[in-house]
Amino acid sequence: MRLKQSQITSFRKRNYKRRTTRKLSPSDIQVLDFLWTLKVASPQVLKLVAYANKSDWWVYKAIRQLIAEKYIVPLPRGKYLNQEVLTLTELGFEVVLMDRDDIKEYRYKPHAPAHDYFATCLQLGDLWLSNCSKVFFTEQMLASLRSNNFPKGYANPEGHMPDGITQLRNGLKAISVGYEVDLNLKENDRYIETIRYYEALKDVPFTTVTSG
Repeated sequence: MRLKQSQITSFRKRNYKRRTTRKLSPSDIQVLDFLWTLKVASPQVLKLVAYANKSDWWVYKAIRQLIAEKYIVPLPRGKYLNQEVLTLTELGFEVVLMDRDDIKEYRYKPHAPAHDYFATCLQLGDLWLSNCSKVFFTEQMLASLRSNNFPKGYANPEGHMPDGITQLRNGLKAISVGYEVDLNLKENDRYIETIRYYEALKDVPFTTVTSG
């Protein structure tokens, strides 16, 4: 029987090589999962994610230990982003994969650290730590997970991929907002493709942040 392309399952050769006898804590695994989901994050954000009740010195040592064990790595500073941000290594991604069976695209590296960091800040904003009922669909999730994880039309592997979509809920009602971050100008066709993406969704407005 011939399988349709959508029915074919691809397998990724695992490359996990233990580099330490230390057992990762639940907080360490939270850090790795967050860095896969958002691609990059500052130490201050990671403290809120996984070490909220710990001192700054304790958090510093915990993050340096993950760096020393090759699970995460600090990224170079650039023109738009003059602060330390961290991202996953291949080893860290292998740990994330231990708990996921819904990934169809095996990706973890940031596209452009400054862009990804600003997209994270824009999407999370004040909502992240608020009591609002919300669901974050990050660019990493939309590009990597199977489309049945999202509302119809959100994941578009053949065309534009937003930098994030947030769904806000109030009882049975929900509204979604898309996010776009541009640090550099693109060709007109790219912007037309973006507009068509949101036109197809109809009920999802979007906000754009550009440099300069």
